[in-house]
Amino acid sequence: MKESALKIQSAFRGFSEKKKFDNLKNSSITIQSLFRGRREAKSYRDIKNATLLLQRTRRATLEARSFVLLKRTAVFIQSCARRNSAKKNFDSLKNGTILCQSLWRAKVQSSQYKKLIAGAVLVQSIWRGKVDRMIANRLRASIHIQAISRGYLVRKRMDLERQSAVAIQSAFRGFSAFKSFVELKSSTVLVQSIARMRSAIKLLKQHKAAKKIQAIFRGFSQRREYNREVERITKIQSIWRGKIDRMVANRLKASIQIQAVARGFFVRRRMDLEKRSATLIQSAFRGFFAFKSFTELKNSTILVQSIARMRSA
Repeated sequence: MKESALKIQSAFRGFSEKKKFDNLKNSSITIQSLFRGRREAKSYRDIKNATLLLQRTRRATLEARSFVLLKRTAVFIQSCARRNSAKKNFDSLKNGTILCQSLWRAKVQSSQYKKLIAGAVLVQSIWRGKVDRMIANRLRASIHIQAISRGYLVRKRMDLERQSAVAIQSAFRGFSAFKSFVELKSSTVLVQSIARMRSAIKLLKQHKAAKKIQAIFRGFSQRREYNREVERITKIQSIWRGKIDRMVANRLKASIQIQAVARGFFVRRRMDLEKRSATLIQSAFRGFFAFKSFTELKNSTILVQSIARMRSA
């Protein structure tokens, strides 16, 4: 009867202790789950806030770099446009200056040519007046000689007629020769002036053609240089954009790798914590069962000793 009571008591105590242990275990699991949930939520919020902060910082950095790059590109394009505009203005001013110089030189050459013509005409008029005066003096001298010689001609008509005929023929021949020389000189001067005018016109045409060829060659050189500058700028922009894209890709890869490392660290940390918690619970449970077994064995030993003592008594 006593053994049955002890068994019933031990079974009831075991049931009560098991029920208390189950309640304690469930409470521990609930508390651990709540604590882990809050901790995971807090860690998730911290990771999320850190990730958002990194993303905002990265985006701000990329926006600042892209703004600086766009600003530098715009400044470079504006400088190129201003340089081309200044160059065009300089070329137009230079062409206008060359045109003004050519017109002024043409005007100066024309005025010099007119002065030369006027001087030639003046020299010719002076020379012709001198020649006319010489002829008039010769005619007056011949008339004077004829008047003086008429008395002598009366006396010696035949000799004087012959001498007069000879003198008149020589004078006529001299006059004819002088008149031919004057006409030949006038024709030579006229031919020289026409030849000089034609050479001046030819030089003017050659000068205009040379200026036109220079303008065409300069335009071709400027267009070629502008195309080369555009190609260089396009190449530099493509290289810089490729570098920026590679930098962004490398930064994204680095951020993804950091996130992966952080997630692995938190997962390993959580697994270690769960492992430690499970080990602690298992050790507590084993200690509890060992203590329970020891208590039951102690009670059984005490009971056996008491029974043995009662029997020996």
